[in-house]
Amino acid sequence: MNMGKLEVDFKFHNVGQGLFYTGRLKYERTVFNFVYDCGSEKTSLVKDAIDREFQPDEEIDLLIVSHLHRDHTSGIPHLFKRASVDTVILPYLSPLERLIVALTTPRASREYYHFLADPVTYFLEHNVRRVVLVGGKEADRRENWMPPFERPPDFPLEGGFELIDELPPDEELSFYIKSVEPELSRSIGKGNVEVKNHSGILKVSLNTIPIWVFRLFTYKLTPLWVLVAFKQCVEQKLGAVDSGTLKDAIRTMYYKENKNKYKLLVDCYIDEILRNSHLIPMCYHKKPKYWSRKSLVKYLNDLSLIILHMPAFRCSSSKITCVSPCCGLCCHYNYCVWWDLDSQELSQFLTGDINLNCRFNEISQHFGLGSRINHTITTLVPHHGSRYNWTNVLCNTITSNFWIVSAGIHNRYGHPSSQVLGDICVNCHYPHVVWVNEATYFRLMGILEF
Repeated sequence: MNMGKLEVDFKFHNVGQGLFYTGRLKYERTVFNFVYDCGSEKTSLVKDAIDREFQPDEEIDLLIVSHLHRDHTSGIPHLFKRASVDTVILPYLSPLERLIVALTTPRASREYYHFLADPVTYFLEHNVRRVVLVGGKEADRRENWMPPFERPPDFPLEGGFELIDELPPDEELSFYIKSVEPELSRSIGKGNVEVKNHSGILKVSLNTIPIWVFRLFTYKLTPLWVLVAFKQCVEQKLGAVDSGTLKDAIRTMYYKENKNKYKLLVDCYIDEILRNSHLIPMCYHKKPKYWSRKSLVKYLNDLSLIILHMPAFRCSSSKITCVSPCCGLCCHYNYCVWWDLDSQELSQFLTGDINLNCRFNEISQHFGLGSRINHTITTLVPHHGSRYNWTNVLCNTITSNFWIVSAGIHNRYGHPSSQVLGDICVNCHYPHVVWVNEATYFRLMGILEF
């Protein structure tokens, strides 16, 4: 009997304080490459990782950007120099929210500010075929999104991989974009810019037969009243403000050339954002005693696009190897081999910088954690192991072979939190923590037969 063999290769790269995750699916001579976040506070590290991972002019079929902070996006310019990208998926932030990200990211590169000012245009100018903005309103009726896990009927499968988009349109987000960024709204629906809802799935298929599946989640974006006050202050400082004015302010944020404007905008941030920070809907174990300039950045972290990805077929046999020069708490080994894992056990849960204390039940229901999904092979600990973004409820909901923390060795944030590492070791069924940093990486590779 003919068998199909799918080669898989997934890596959490050693980029220090940031995140760069890649996946590669290979069937015979056909390859599907995807990337989840591509950034680091040390840009040289992510550039080196990109050069190691991709050959010149290689094609990346799917780039998913969890959110727009520099430590998750700083490698994107170099990624475009190294490879071509077909489809980009990211959550939507308004120009005003992007300005706040710029104000709380001083001393970034000129190109980062150009990217942040207008991400969609930036991607299109770099020959991305399709940009998808994702919104998070839940559907009226939650569908059963799980693949049937059936063996593909015909072998050999022919043709190349195809990304099939089964995400429904998001009319509410489209209307919001039209009100705050009309020039972008005019590009939506013309073939290369789309606005979708996270309630569907993405399928990677061969001959229309699903091989891999992605499930997405982001919170519903709701404009904050505190942003209105911030915008009014900016108008007082700079004059009439529209989306174009805000984008220009972001592009010229390069502080060495624009100190006066930068100071005026920072004054607005302090006066309106910090003074009204009690209106910002953030979730913590306990409210901080004081607010810093990064208060709203934590809210913007909570808008991260998180994904769960897994095979869409039933494996008749599998061999998966994990490799890591292990560095972390409770890590028992740095080389391992598994035989005959089933399809659900091969799922991977990537959380960006989201705060799992915010509406965890909504996240759990969306993915079917604890019901349809009981086990993952890897789970990314959110926000580089921050204690404010972690909840022990996750350990009680799913088991995971590996808990991955991506954080720099000597970062200034105290990541990963010793409390988080201790919680995982005490409360999780498989307390295998891998700290991915400047020196260490984590890699899963193997062959799935079906």
